[in-house]
Amino acid sequence: RESEVSIETYHVNFQLEGPLINTVDPEDYVQDITGDITRHVYNEKTPDGEDSELVGRLVAWLIQVGRANEEGQALSEVFDSIDGNLEEYYGPLIDPKTDDLRLPLKDKYQVLHSDILIIDEIMIVERHRHKKLGLAAMMRTMETFGGGAGLVAIKPFPLQFGAAKRGDPDWNPKMDFAKFCTSENEAIK
Repeated sequence: RESEVSIETYHVNFQLEGPLINTVDPEDYVQDITGDITRHVYNEKTPDGEDSELVGRLVAWLIQVGRANEEGQALSEVFDSIDGNLEEYYGPLIDPKTDDLRLPLKDKYQVLHSDILIIDEIMIVERHRHKKLGLAAMMRTMETFGGGAGLVAIKPFPLQFGAAKRGDPDWNPKMDFAKFCTSENEAIK
């Protein structure tokens, strides 16, 4: 008897959220991007890849810096409009005197566009780690949303000190944060 052949693939399904009608709210300049990372198995029983499972998630933002500047919206308010994670990127990226990208960043990376893509979290469940899925998800996010961005930012940080604290009651148990290192100094080495 011949053995069954299976093909395994991974995909990311991006979701975007934003208002249909622009108001004058600072959060209108932030495009929320979330992504579900899924594994699909194709074989004789499931030729359409119907055998799938959620194996990861990502959170990103596309900050419309150029539009905010053109419309007179202070970037400090834009970066403060979503949550504390986004606000953490303001100081390192934006010069508060000019309310624009810091000059050293513009010069060093030859920034042509002013929008910023921030990849905040990429979480992969334990059973699917060590397959470079996080790197693949980051690259796909950059390819999909980074075209109009002059800069892509990510702050690598152990999830157990960020995502775990914010808590998603449906997702956190899948991540099994209890198995993660509990010492912040050890985790960031």
